Amino acid sequence: MKVFILFIQLCSNMSGICSDYYTDYKEFSTYKKCVVHGLEQSTKIIKQFDDDIMNNELTIIKFMCIEQDSKKV
Repeated sequence: MKVFILFIQLCSNMSGICSDYYTDYKEFSTYKKCVVHGLEQSTKIIKQFDDDIMNNELTIIKFMCIEQDSKKV
């Protein structure tokens, strides 16, 4: 069975540097569910981010949902 895994990355538009992608390896049964979760997680991260860092670094969040074979048996 195919599932989707969310990968999130923090980037600075000021320096052009991005963090490594990270994930909690939660499996989503559909692409849409993965994207909605990615948007929710992005909003949560942005709200917790320090205002000065966010504004000075022009921080953005990139995410993608990658289809993989399920590891569940």
